[in-house]
Amino acid sequence: MRLIDRLVSRPQPDEERLGFDAYADLVMKMGGWNYPLSGAQSGPPGVPSESPPAGFESMVRSVYNRNGIVAACIAARMGLISEARFKWRNLSDRRMFGNEALGILERPTPNATTGDILARLEQDASLAGNGYRVRIGNQLHHVRPDWMHIILGSNMADGYEVADAPDATVAGYAYWPGGASGKYDPLVFRPVDVAHYAPEPDPLFRFRGQSWITQVLTEIDTDRQLTQHKANFLERGATPSFAIKYPETLKDRDQQQQIVDLFKERHEGASNAWKALHLFGGADPVSIGSNFRDLDFKSVQGAGETRIASRARVPASVLGISEGLAGSALNAGNFGQARRQFGEQYAYPSWRLMCEALAPLVAVPAGAELWYDTTDVAFLHEDAKDAAEVISTQATAIRTLTDGGYDPDAVVTAVTGGDLSTLLAQHSGLVPVQLQLPGTGNMNDGPSAPAPDTGAKP
Repeated sequence: MRLIDRLVSRPQPDEERLGFDAYADLVMKMGGWNYPLSGAQSGPPGVPSESPPAGFESMVRSVYNRNGIVAACIAARMGLISEARFKWRNLSDRRMFGNEALGILERPTPNATTGDILARLEQDASLAGNGYRVRIGNQLHHVRPDWMHIILGSNMADGYEVADAPDATVAGYAYWPGGASGKYDPLVFRPVDVAHYAPEPDPLFRFRGQSWITQVLTEIDTDRQLTQHKANFLERGATPSFAIKYPETLKDRDQQQQIVDLFKERHEGASNAWKALHLFGGADPVSIGSNFRDLDFKSVQGAGETRIASRARVPASVLGISEGLAGSALNAGNFGQARRQFGEQYAYPSWRLMCEALAPLVAVPAGAELWYDTTDVAFLHEDAKDAAEVISTQATAIRTLTDGGYDPDAVVTAVTGGDLSTLLAQHSGLVPVQLQLPGTGNMNDGPSAPAPDTGAKP
């Protein structure tokens, strides 16, 4: 039996969980699997791995905690994604249902809910490109994404890196408490015990994901500098920057420093803004800067905010930033389109990928799949008029198909599920009277009704 089969099928209760040394020893001894001890990335020693991108803490401290636009984008994504609930969906008719097997997703740990799973996966994926949940016993635990390493295996790697082999696959996950530089040994988990959510694949790595923030770091830094410029503008007098030209006769260094110190004390800082400036001894102020209006500060910073929001797939009008609150962006039709765009381009694909990542951790019923239920997601609800039009259209379609001789229950399932192929072999064999040939009589093939008596004599 190959290593991947052994690792997936091997029973592994908590009290018998393999330590990293035992896991590495098993990996090295299994025939047909090549794990060179050299050339591995900066992950757990002894086996090759795809390690998390460096700089997770820096991303959190320097970007997430200090940039309001990035934090607002992630908060908007978390707020929407955490409102869904998990259900089973029948593969044949797309009907959704629930049972007790969903309990582990509804209450992953004693102090967590489904919303916590969804929110954490989104937050970790935004900041690190990867989100994880680990099954330990009957609970699903959140782990830091920068402490998780993807262990790789291959049957074909011979003389080159396992990650470069065409059949490279995930052989396990190593969780390293405290990070690679920590003092603790890594813990190993089987692939079937880990939910790995990576919505945006890293182009340079086969299995790990990449943060969407990576592509807008320049815009984020520019936004930071503009914000700092605004703060400096207020701290240094809340007036246009200028230089003061003194007469050439003022050459004494101590006297020059006294004048500079006195000017700072009386005229710099927001508390001294708009005071009259009095200069003596031939001093001449020379403007060398510009004000916020000259810089068109709002437009410049607003454009950068919109670029960040666009990369996060959060419409500006939904996020509530300046460019999203101007012009026709808040018209009912435009805002409705932005709302649908947010759902179609971000929420629905993310929910599907999360379901695929979490499915190995739960007992999926035969003929079904793990799916998401958006019934309680108010943000995605259409306006009352639109909802009524949808129901009216569905009712018309149901009436038409039922009148056409199809089984009513099958018609309702097909129309609400959006799959008319389920109507195959569901026809009752009856056809509407309009399809009868002329002169064939009524549907009962009985005697024709007598002509009415008009009272006329022959």
